[in-house]
Amino acid sequence: MIRDFVVLGNTNDSTDGIRTNRVWWSGINDALDFDPDQVTQSDFQDIPEGGQVQRIIGGAEYGLVFLERQIQRMTYVGSPLVFDFTPVDRRRGTNIPNSVIGHGRNVFFWSEEGAFAFDGAVSHPIGHLKVDRWLLNQFDPANADRVSAAIDPLNSLVCWSFPTTGAGNSDIIMVYNWKDNRWAYVEQETQLLVHAETQGFSLEDLDNISTDIDAGVLSPFDSDEYKGGDFRFAAFDTTNKLSYFTASNLAAEIDSAEMQLTPGALSTVHSARPIVDGSDVTVTVSVAGRNLQSETASFGTAGAVEADGNVSLRKQARYHKLRTNIASGGTWTHAQGLEVNYVPAGKR
Repeated sequence: MIRDFVVLGNTNDSTDGIRTNRVWWSGINDALDFDPDQVTQSDFQDIPEGGQVQRIIGGAEYGLVFLERQIQRMTYVGSPLVFDFTPVDRRRGTNIPNSVIGHGRNVFFWSEEGAFAFDGAVSHPIGHLKVDRWLLNQFDPANADRVSAAIDPLNSLVCWSFPTTGAGNSDIIMVYNWKDNRWAYVEQETQLLVHAETQGFSLEDLDNISTDIDAGVLSPFDSDEYKGGDFRFAAFDTTNKLSYFTASNLAAEIDSAEMQLTPGALSTVHSARPIVDGSDVTVTVSVAGRNLQSETASFGTAGAVEADGNVSLRKQARYHKLRTNIASGGTWTHAQGLEVNYVPAGKR
């Protein structure tokens, strides 16, 4: 919907046939009337450049038309034109229509250059360099139709599921936090990411969840979880069942950036202190090092957290990288970083 109109793109009709660059809107407040008419204001517009229409994002003020190589703003101006079309990005569009997802004034999408966010005026790169290179190496373009996207507004996340090379089904979920400007990914097979309404439960319905009503089922019986009607980030799994991301934490692996701890010299890392909140959490840390950028850095054996909160390590190198592993099932929310204990090489 754009204002009071249902809007279609990349159309096929009995008169003109397939028109991949056409945008067609209904009569005002009438989703069933698509006959062009000045009175109802139903009409269509062929966009002469930019390729095929891939996705249309609606809004109360204007709409955005994503083509293969361009983004157009679609603004209501009334009769006789009805809508005015203005190119707002002539340099990029998308050839993966299901990568386009809107939230408020921001629209997130994948272009040939990588991941972008469009704020209504300008497209901003959000995956420049490392993330975009990783995505290019992982993504299977032969199965681009399996890409899906959804918003998790509670956690300020936009998520894309996509298939890696040879996987067939989508097996990776890319996660971008637009407030913190941070990325992560989850190894999880899905059919489709969605923003779905939660289901309500009666007492009779609880038998379908658990045969032991005293076990607490999902949550305490006075929990709002049983009311339903709330929208949550969810997915259809590989068995076509709607599932919510409410189970125990998966295992997490967090790598630091590679760093030269002592400028111009080698360093010896003695230990590291992982800063992870929560309870019943099993955390290990390992370190990798190299002296030349041309060398390959390999992580050593992971060490467990000791009584003082540190993990004993020993690695002498010019460049170091540390890896934190958090076991599945633990209750935690934030992994803030590592405190690294080191000395310049040759000192104790």
